[in-house]
Amino acid sequence: MIKHQEGFTLVEMLAVVAMVSVLSTIVFVSLTTTRSDQELEAARKLLSSELRQVITWSQTGKIEGSSGNLPEGYGIKISPGSDAYIIYAEFDGDKKFQSTGSDVVISQNLLIDSDSISRVQFESCTPATPKCDVYSQINSGELYINGTKTSDLQITLEHVSSGVQSVINMDRSTGQINVP
Repeated sequence: MIKHQEGFTLVEMLAVVAMVSVLSTIVFVSLTTTRSDQELEAARKLLSSELRQVITWSQTGKIEGSSGNLPEGYGIKISPGSDAYIIYAEFDGDKKFQSTGSDVVISQNLLIDSDSISRVQFESCTPATPKCDVYSQINSGELYINGTKTSDLQITLEHVSSGVQSVINMDRSTGQINVP
């Protein structure tokens, strides 16, 4: 009587291990990409919300709480390559934030996870620019970038690990903030 041995051959085992490895790699890359997309989306939503708040304060003429006075306008200042930004009330009339002037810092914030977002850049600011400053003037709603009047605004966010970029656009004429 001949006994048949049942089991798997070495080739069959190697084929199964190879398939499991390929599938595991695909799942890992997919999950990593999804996480970086979510982090970027969260930062984009946060910055869009803060920008909307600054515009609303400028349009309604919000009185700045700590001073009790009506500022010239409100703004957001971000240093290129940084993950932090400040929201401020502008009082000295130069249409940009001056830490040594009469401008008042309302809040200092981080974009969600400081290890996730590598770059925040305005269209007219480059990494060589010491700061990117968006300012909205009270009543007129005019936008200024680093003290210079602009018609539209584009802010680019970039994720550290994936290099994926996300853009926030603002149409000054309508005040609409678009997140494509």
